[in-house]
Amino acid sequence: MSTQVTYIPFVEKYRPKTKRELVGNKAAIDRVDRFLSEWDPNKKPKGILLVGPPGIGKTTAVYALANDHDMDVVEFNASDNRNKKDLLEFVQPLTEYENLFSERKKVILIDEVDGLSGQKDRGAVPTLSKLIQSTRYPIILCANDIEDNKVQTLAKNVPLVQFTRPDEFTIFELLEKIAEKEGIRISEDDLQIIAEAAAGDIRAALNELESFKFGTGKTYVPASRDKMKTWVDYFNGIFFAKTASEARAATQNSPTSDYRMILNYLFDLAHRYCSTPDELERTYRVLAAADLVLARISRTLDWSLLRYFFQLIGPGLFWARNSHGGKRLTSVTNLPLAFFAIGRGKQVNKLAMELADLVHHKLHVGKKEFVYHEFPYFMRLMHGEIGAKIVAWLDLEDSVVEKIVKYTKDKSILKHLEEARTEIGKMRVEEASDHPHEFSDNAVEELIKSRIFEEMPEKKKGRRTKKKIAKSKKKKPVSSTPPPENDEKASVEEKPKDKSQFSLDDFF
Repeated sequence: MSTQVTYIPFVEKYRPKTKRELVGNKAAIDRVDRFLSEWDPNKKPKGILLVGPPGIGKTTAVYALANDHDMDVVEFNASDNRNKKDLLEFVQPLTEYENLFSERKKVILIDEVDGLSGQKDRGAVPTLSKLIQSTRYPIILCANDIEDNKVQTLAKNVPLVQFTRPDEFTIFELLEKIAEKEGIRISEDDLQIIAEAAAGDIRAALNELESFKFGTGKTYVPASRDKMKTWVDYFNGIFFAKTASEARAATQNSPTSDYRMILNYLFDLAHRYCSTPDELERTYRVLAAADLVLARISRTLDWSLLRYFFQLIGPGLFWARNSHGGKRLTSVTNLPLAFFAIGRGKQVNKLAMELADLVHHKLHVGKKEFVYHEFPYFMRLMHGEIGAKIVAWLDLEDSVVEKIVKYTKDKSILKHLEEARTEIGKMRVEEASDHPHEFSDNAVEELIKSRIFEEMPEKKKGRRTKKKIAKSKKKKPVSSTPPPENDEKASVEEKPKDKSQFSLDDFF
């Protein structure tokens, strides 16, 4: 009798079940976690408001955190039941009575509160605010639009926590892990295309990876998610506005709720539209002020200050420049330059920490010392025959060597690797057999290390021109008397340096 296997989509199969599995928005998730752990029916706050674009994991985070706290989630969608009557009929009983079907505690999730009725029923938002004040159970509200009037009104009574779209690097790492688990053969370039096309939407990224597995095995950017044109129009609207009010209007409907990303893009682009040094100074003073506003919002979670951010990047940039011409944007980079730098830094630091675990004991340095000081010098040695011998002596695996080659962008080390491993193996056998009792294993390794680095070429000295040689000859004093034969300083021989005392600084 055959059993039918039910297929589970990636979105459900890899939905996080605990806080540890959640991706991105660490500060926001910690804030919600703290709200649930510290909740008290006799103390405020009794509710919390999560705001961010759809598909980034607000609802998933609530379910995962509730599971960690052994709580049931009772969900209510405000866009389906929009008015005061529905809130009193469905939500009020949830805030007063225990769960009849479970002994676990519960948390009330009210999703899409920006979908509540506005003009038709003005009592919906005040009613919800009263229910939060009188509830016997924690209430978590979710909304998509932070500038919605209903969201701003609710934010006066409960803490507001903003969720932002995860960057492409975070989504790329998630896709890479899932592809490995699913046995999907996909290149890093294709993963990067999917991560960029998703525009921070984790659900869209997982669906795209699933389509790649069961479809044609090719990636494409759906037109609905091609955000490049949106970014171009957004910044052209800011830089080519004819009035200050037009510039303020251009800042609305941004392609992302990640305001730090918007600011970083403006830092990259603003200099193109400044014709004088004074304009350049005023423009970047305005952007620096916008940066301070975002820092204040991040520190205090007072999102009412966001209006000043848009005022600065809109009318502020308009008044900072006397001229408003120039060449219109036709494209922007996939990410601001600062994001690329962060991504590269993460990859380099990850490699440095991985190598530190493998090599620090043989190099006689601490892990932190290697990561923060010795790593760049170490990577300068990873070339050609000498690099291959060092790799062989350190017993690094092929997977680690591949990462080193990717970092150095030099494959010459691979040509000599097998030969170097054979040579280092023979040296170990010979040294151990020649001195079976005199040398320990560590001493043998020290001897081999000294031989490897003894073969390193010396630094090339700079060329001396005829003028420099002539000047040096003029500066040398001519002595009429010969030096004394019994000069103690001259007779003292310099002690040779102990080659076993190895330090990377000796070679740079």
